[in-house]
Amino acid sequence: MFRMLLKDLRISPLRTTLTSISMFVGIVAVILSVLAGSVGDTYLKSANEQLYGREPTLYAHIEDVEDSSVDKLSAFYERLDRRIPRSAFTVTPSASYRLGLTSKEAFLQSDNSSCLLLSRDSGNVEIMFVSDSYNKVFNLPMTAGRWFLPGEDARFDVVINKAARDLYDNSIMAVISTAESTLISGANVVGVVNDGVDSPRAYLNTISAAYYLHDSWKADQMTLYVWNKDDLTEATFRSNISDLLYDTINGRVSDIGESRASSVFKDVASAIQIAFAICAILLLFVSSLGLFNIGLASLEQRSRELLIRRALGATRMSIAALVLGGSLLVAILVSAVAILVAQAVILSVPSFLPADTPIAAPVFPLTAAIGAVSAAVVTALLGSLVPAIRAAKLEPALALR
Repeated sequence: MFRMLLKDLRISPLRTTLTSISMFVGIVAVILSVLAGSVGDTYLKSANEQLYGREPTLYAHIEDVEDSSVDKLSAFYERLDRRIPRSAFTVTPSASYRLGLTSKEAFLQSDNSSCLLLSRDSGNVEIMFVSDSYNKVFNLPMTAGRWFLPGEDARFDVVINKAARDLYDNSIMAVISTAESTLISGANVVGVVNDGVDSPRAYLNTISAAYYLHDSWKADQMTLYVWNKDDLTEATFRSNISDLLYDTINGRVSDIGESRASSVFKDVASAIQIAFAICAILLLFVSSLGLFNIGLASLEQRSRELLIRRALGATRMSIAALVLGGSLLVAILVSAVAILVAQAVILSVPSFLPADTPIAAPVFPLTAAIGAVSAAVVTALLGSLVPAIRAAKLEPALALR
């Protein structure tokens, strides 16, 4: 039977080709349309995670910090990490720091006054004092180099964003000073991060900064962030923080909340997915019409052939099975090819994305593929059902006309 179906398909290669193309386009279009909607949703989600933290993110503002020495900050961070996993913090120092970027040779060859001048002339770089776990809450893929080393391996390192790198090309040293002091400190630029921010920004490890900038270091404000995968309530969050503050740096919790920026992205992402879903349904509908029309045209072309088969002894059931089987075989073969092509396209997507993209590699939309293939098979059968019934009703005597 299988060989007979293949032989039948070769009788009219143009008809078979048109049917295959129509079905192939429909299946691939549905899969890629769903994929495009998924990638758009992932992009918006990743951009949100760069700026506001991975969803859901709780935050807490802390004011009136009494002791921000390196020992107290280290104790606070260690206990915070044990009690509340996936947490991070940023610190706002009392002093106004300036940061300049230069080459190592220029830093070693210059004196304090020129380094200080460089630092003061480069005040357009925003400085953020963060914990080394900051990149666990915020989605910050590395463009080059590395992030801060954790714990005891922490050094006075600086990580800059792409905007700062573009502004200060080939700069591997950071010069840090305050507006009130002539003292300067140097730090190594160890990495470039994609943080989604267009303005120049530099990240410093708070614990290291408290150690190396101890003469000028003092902080009285802090913001905590928690990637709340454990569904921590705001009341429990406040209680834990208050206990930690009392045992270490002191201070008071002024505000607790949850990042709400994602709600805007969710609405946009939902609109994108709905739009692509509608496009996928329309494409599949157009493909279905094409298959149905080709099936009816096929019956007109093959009517004499089918009549001769009936006259030679073929049963009505075998004639119907021949018409339906041909469409089903085409649907199965084309579906397999379409899935392989769609999978190849999806696997090639990461090669077109930059290495520091926050977007995760797209996953093959299995549900969409199953739906598209099922719809194509059902469409092929339904499109051939009417021609099959008509073919089965053909009378052998008509072949003698």
